[in-house]
Amino acid sequence: MKRRAFTLVELLVVIAIIGLLSTIAVVSLSTARANARNAKRISDVRQLAQAFYMGALNSSTGTYPATSGAVCISTVCTGAWSGFAVNATVDSFISPYIPNKLTDATDSSRAYGGYAYNGGWAGGTSGDGYTYPADSHIAYNLEGWTSCGPGVIWLRNANRTECLLPLASL
Repeated sequence: MKRRAFTLVELLVVIAIIGLLSTIAVVSLSTARANARNAKRISDVRQLAQAFYMGALNSSTGTYPATSGAVCISTVCTGAWSGFAVNATVDSFISPYIPNKLTDATDSSRAYGGYAYNGGWAGGTSGDGYTYPADSHIAYNLEGWTSCGPGVIWLRNANRTECLLPLASL
């Protein structure tokens, strides 16, 4: 009885198919991880918005804290947002509702990381043509070309979607 073995071509085809399937699995896993990080960011922004809303309801003035520019309201702001300082007034405004600062999940695709608050923004027009009124807002960045969740897109490119959540809309 003659024993039949696999030919070199058959082995190479099987190896190529396994390689293709593993590549697809890795890409899908990477996309799933980015989606999970974005879902956490959107959840964090909703928590922050609720904390600002509750702070305004319980403040003597009924307004959000004023700032002279953007301030970092997460544990750390990275990249181009690393220059945003911490503001003790803003931190104490939301700390009864969020006792520990939130942490933005890190990734390598965004040039900005963290959550920022601007309590004195003069307004402007986004990259998509949306006109924002002068208002206090929370800024955050998501990975990739995606939807902002509760916010509105300020700028979008292949690597990130920058979103603003005007607090007057709450």
